[in-house]
Amino acid sequence: MAQLLTPKKALRKGIHAIGQPFPYIVTNVDTLADGVNHFIVQRGRGRVSTSLKEQLRTKPLDTKTVAQISHRLVDHVTWLESEIAHPISGRLSWYDMRRWLIEELFEPALAKGYWSREFWTTGRPTPLAYRSTVVPRVEEAIRCGIWMERNGYIEGFSSAPDDTAIAQEIAAALQSFELIERQFGSASSSLLWPKQQVRQDPGALVPPSDTEIGHVLAALPSGTMPLIGLSLYELGLRASELVKHMKIPPSWFGPSDRSIVGGTTLGYLPDLNVVLSNDPNIGVKCKWRVQGKFGKIRFVMIPPKLLRLVWKYFRTTRKAILEGKPSRFHEAHELFLNARGRPVSFDNISLAFRRANNDLGRDERVTPHLLRHAYACKFLEVGLLADLKNHGIDLSTATYEQMMHSGEGVLIALQANLGHEDREVTMRYLQQYAGREMAFRYQTSFNTAIDQFTELSDAA
Repeated sequence: MAQLLTPKKALRKGIHAIGQPFPYIVTNVDTLADGVNHFIVQRGRGRVSTSLKEQLRTKPLDTKTVAQISHRLVDHVTWLESEIAHPISGRLSWYDMRRWLIEELFEPALAKGYWSREFWTTGRPTPLAYRSTVVPRVEEAIRCGIWMERNGYIEGFSSAPDDTAIAQEIAAALQSFELIERQFGSASSSLLWPKQQVRQDPGALVPPSDTEIGHVLAALPSGTMPLIGLSLYELGLRASELVKHMKIPPSWFGPSDRSIVGGTTLGYLPDLNVVLSNDPNIGVKCKWRVQGKFGKIRFVMIPPKLLRLVWKYFRTTRKAILEGKPSRFHEAHELFLNARGRPVSFDNISLAFRRANNDLGRDERVTPHLLRHAYACKFLEVGLLADLKNHGIDLSTATYEQMMHSGEGVLIALQANLGHEDREVTMRYLQQYAGREMAFRYQTSFNTAIDQFTELSDAA
């Protein structure tokens, strides 16, 4: 369950202030809901319009109004974190905020009384006052989503799955709430409160193993999705970047206009001569330009084997998908297509991963964003071990300082690959890796020291 903290309470939890004296939202895994919190700050300072259509300057808000806005938003973040409220989508977080979720699921849950304190206490739906309670909560959530998308905190806020998928979500949510009604009527309800649901937080930086990732990728729908999952893991891209900036260069289609140059023109993969090259050093040319958050453009390196696998997908799977489709579909440069021959969307990817996790019965979700973290951890580990080896240092005896020093080079490369603006964000990966290694050694030493007590107890 998300919490709303005052700056003083937030600091006691080790969270630094981002704009006193504004409240903060902390997620159910004790991480800051960054985008929402920054919205609250800007809203309180009068820098966000009350209109949903335009972003105009208004006057600063008083403390009471800011508190009301914050309570509306923490309610929505808690709703996102509750799998009961949207069982098909699963547990979500603030960066999963979507307009269709707000209008098709959140608003009806409020209006029908399923998302109310009374319902979670007694099991009886208690409709909330529509004009004074429901409308302000819905409009504030939409306003927040629009602002976060405009300012680069989230992408795809206005995108939505097809009508069939939305109808399935609505039906599943209603069944979920009705099940709770029956459980309240027949048994204890102590397990139903949303705050007891724990969502895996990608920010914890403890990625799943390669085996676990492989299982999830294998559970994705056949065709396009497994390659999308593999690409997310091997490239470290955000899902939105993969959708927008993984395009087919004209050279892949045959002789063409050279106004678009693969690997150089923004969003277009390397040209065909790079794909088919047998040069053992071709890896340095296996890169293309991607635009990430805040319009920042960077080069993304793609492993040669993955590039050839992408080429194979283009020549086989993608070609089969387009068979019999209108000619205009064949002219699209977007690499990844859904079964209807249209470019894959961010929501297509998210839904595929959620269903794969559900099919596997995973409580710890492997999400597109978590694959980005897994890539970062893997890249750092491999690079750090190589640097230590080059300096003749054994990982098992390396000091924390040696690991941090040897990791400087790989950290610079990783920051560039991920497109992080702030070096401190990337530094978290190195600190966590070095910390885990040292913690294992300290635990081993502790085990040795304490074994004598275990042996005495066993002998007795």
